[in-house]
Amino acid sequence: MRIIRSAGLWGQGFSEFPIRWLPFAQSENIVAFLVYGLGWIVGALLAVLVVFFILRSARIAGQAKDPFARLLVLGMASILSIKLAWSLLMSVGLLPYVGITLPFIGYNGFNTVVELAAMGVILGVYRRKDSIRHAIGERTPEAA
Repeated sequence: MRIIRSAGLWGQGFSEFPIRWLPFAQSENIVAFLVYGLGWIVGALLAVLVVFFILRSARIAGQAKDPFARLLVLGMASILSIKLAWSLLMSVGLLPYVGITLPFIGYNGFNTVVELAAMGVILGVYRRKDSIRHAIGERTPEAA
């Protein structure tokens, strides 16, 4: 909390970062590290991106016509959304501290590969959201 409070609107920079105040800055505390270095503007931008990701993934799930694809997107997006929101809220002290890293940004080894694969599946479902009509055999306006 001391790191977040001392960040300021535009940040303090990374050159004089007090590493003794923030252990595991590269993984679990990456949000506090970014807010301290780049300021509350970056923290607010991260929060807006999390909300945008949640709304966009809900829209993709709603557009999918296949029930399996819809559940697949909802499952993967909910896991990523919970990790994103928990990491942000944990850094400002609204949720308890656990070892969850910020997806796509934090240094967490193999989890980054799994998160990127989940994002690829979500985007693949979005790309093929209209192709279920042809698989079921419904008549399309072009075939009529």
